[in-house]
Amino acid sequence: MDIERPMWRVHDAIISVAQSTAKASNQPTPRTDNREMDAYRAALEAMEMDALQRRHSALRAAIARRHEAGKFYNQAKAQADFSYWLPMDFWTLDEAVALSLGKDPREVNMASVERHLEKPKGLFSGPANQPDAFTKAFHDLHLKAKRSRAMISTELLAPHDVAAWAQATLGDAIPKPMAALLTKAAEPAPLVENEALSTATTATQDELKKTLVSRAALVALAHMWPTVENDLHHANRNGLQEAAKADGRNQWWKEAALDWADRKGRSRNQARGGPSVSAPTSIFNMHK
Repeated sequence: MDIERPMWRVHDAIISVAQSTAKASNQPTPRTDNREMDAYRAALEAMEMDALQRRHSALRAAIARRHEAGKFYNQAKAQADFSYWLPMDFWTLDEAVALSLGKDPREVNMASVERHLEKPKGLFSGPANQPDAFTKAFHDLHLKAKRSRAMISTELLAPHDVAAWAQATLGDAIPKPMAALLTKAAEPAPLVENEALSTATTATQDELKKTLVSRAALVALAHMWPTVENDLHHANRNGLQEAAKADGRNQWWKEAALDWADRKGRSRNQARGGPSVSAPTSIFNMHK
C-alpha cells in the first residue's frame, strides 16, 4: 500500500475489508454511521501507518482463507478415504491423479475442476473463477500423467505403481497412505537361515519354468491378475522379465509369471489379504 496516500483512505480500506470479512463469515455487515463504527474508525486513526498496514493485510488474509475453505475441493467429502481406495486392484488415470493429491476422485476430477472454472451462465452472473494453486496443480499433474509411459500403458494402474510414479513426480508431498505402500514394498526379504534353504528356494524357481506361453496368453489371465498388462509393459523394471521371461524368445514361463504376481500381491487373492498359500498355488486355486 502506498504510504503517501492520505490516512483516511487507509482507514476506509480497513473498514471495507472488515465489512467484507463479516459478510464472508455470514455475520451482519457493520454500518458506518453508528457509534461502534465511529469508535472503530477513531481507534484506527490513532494507529501508526505500519500498524494500519499490518491490520489491513491480516484482514485480507482472513478473507482469502475463508474463501479458499469454501471451495469444493476443500470440503470434507472431497478428501480421499484411502481405506476404501487402497484395497482395489487398480485405478484409472483420473482416479490416480486425484488420489495422488489426496482427493476423492468422485468429487475431484477433471470434469468438476472444469465446471469450477467455467463462466457461470446469465448476463449478470459475474466472471468465471480464475485458476488457483490447487486447480493449476491438478491440471499440471493430469498432463504429466497423460505424458508418462508408466501411467498410460494401460487403463489398469496398480496402486503401488501409481504411488511410485507420484513419489517420483511430487516427492514427499504424496499422501502418507500412498507412501506407506512403497515403504512396505521396500521391506527386506527374510534372511536365508542356511545354505540348504537357499538351495531349496533355487530349485523351486527352476521347477516353475515348465510351460512356455505367449504374452497374449498371460494378458488373458487378467481376470485373476488385473494388472498383468501394465506389469508386462514394465517387466524390465519391476523384475517380472528376470523372473519369467524365456531367454531369446518372445515367450514367458507361465508358472514363474504367476508366482511373481502372487509374491508381489498382484493376484486378487493376495491383493485382498487372503490366506497365505505357497506360490503359485493361490492363483491356480482361483483359476479352478
